[in-house]
Amino acid sequence: MIQTAKAVASLDLYSGGRFIFGVGAGWFPEEAAIMGVDFKRRWLHLRESIEALRELWTKDEASYDGEIIKFPPVKLYPKPLQKNGPPIILGAHDPKHALRRVARYADGWCPGGLTPEKARECIPQIRAMAREYGRDPDQLEFSVLQMAADTTGPSDDTLAQYRDAGVTRVVVLPGASAETDGVGLVRELAPLAARAAKL
Repeated sequence: MIQTAKAVASLDLYSGGRFIFGVGAGWFPEEAAIMGVDFKRRWLHLRESIEALRELWTKDEASYDGEIIKFPPVKLYPKPLQKNGPPIILGAHDPKHALRRVARYADGWCPGGLTPEKARECIPQIRAMAREYGRDPDQLEFSVLQMAADTTGPSDDTLAQYRDAGVTRVVVLPGASAETDGVGLVRELAPLAARAAKL
């Protein structure tokens, strides 16, 4: 936890405050076991981790005493450049549970394959639940991870529908990304980014 906090804070500092921290609890029991996480308690583990990170990023001397995450008072530097630390975006996909988790302790949501219609349904629910937790819903940001067959990505109409539903970021993952040069793919995605910027 402390190593993660320091690494993320350093990346945020040296990137000029541009770091966005995507997190998730995972869906693969064997992966959780390798990382020392009790799969059945992974969501509690994630929530406590996020709370502990924020303590480390915002306090001169921080400690945490949860059910899973525990550490005595420590000093951690450098601090992130962004006030309160980088935004923590939850990548959970199951709306049954993800909405309340985002509302309670994340700074945003980035599910995979969420349709504009589903975004229109889920985002207001998250915002309403955030108010119940005493949080400002206007501080939350909503992204969508889109798999794409090629680098043309979503149509302008689809991007506009996402925008109107409250989504502020569409992350496009071309199918070729697993077997192609990443730099070349980013260049190929430039026209998509230019189109999106005009909407």
